[in-house]
Amino acid sequence: MERAYNHVLITRFNVDIAYGTPGRGIEDAWLRDRIDVFDRLTAPSVRSQTATLDAWLVFLNEKSPEWFRSAIEARTEFTPVWIDGPLLDGRIADELSARGLADKEFLITSRVDNDDALSRDFVATVQEQFDRQDRLFIEFPRGLEYANGDYFRKTWRSNPFLSMIERTSSGIDTVIYRPHPEVRRAEPTLTVWDRNMWLQNSHPFSATSQTVRNARPVLRSGRPANFACDWNDDGGNLRRRLAVAVRSAPREIVRKIYQAVRQVD
Repeated sequence: MERAYNHVLITRFNVDIAYGTPGRGIEDAWLRDRIDVFDRLTAPSVRSQTATLDAWLVFLNEKSPEWFRSAIEARTEFTPVWIDGPLLDGRIADELSARGLADKEFLITSRVDNDDALSRDFVATVQEQFDRQDRLFIEFPRGLEYANGDYFRKTWRSNPFLSMIERTSSGIDTVIYRPHPEVRRAEPTLTVWDRNMWLQNSHPFSATSQTVRNARPVLRSGRPANFACDWNDDGGNLRRRLAVAVRSAPREIVRKIYQAVRQVD
């Protein structure tokens, strides 16, 4: 039976956006670091998905150097879309429409940054939420952060790993339409408290190079099994994780008490 929707994954790789540093995304040092992370982290996580996407569109800066353009064009797991000038929200919607991706009754769009990863069942879990909704954002608050060889559990509402279901009859917006911190305040949102569904990579070139305040260390060693990442991390430093766990223990106790009280209510 044919699906009533198309499901499209969107990545803004090095295009100019409102809050970015102009021109930074076409610098050689930035690009060489980012494409290495993308090839070892983001791309393997998308290739390993247990459910099928209809397209993965990666938006790129038309002014990128030739070596980078050649490296991108050699890849087959996504469709590159080269943009000259700032990437406006309407351009993304226009691109999907022009490619026939908004031709079905519904459209699902998901987003992932070029230095992060999705759990193997991310796409499948998004699609499980589909119930012919006219307009609905989907958030997965639980995820992981990788920083300095260690993994941390995070709870992050309205995070960058959002998806959106929308009816296409009156035009489309896509998940990029609304800045992710605003979504829960401004849009109908379904919160799915599943297991860790995403992994954010903190590194010197990332927008968030430190773990967020609510991160909690994962004390087991080794890479989480549900993320198909192709990188040679050392599994983290257990002593360092234990030290972080001790420091965060009072906050964890308060969090557990709060969760227990909410369940009683």
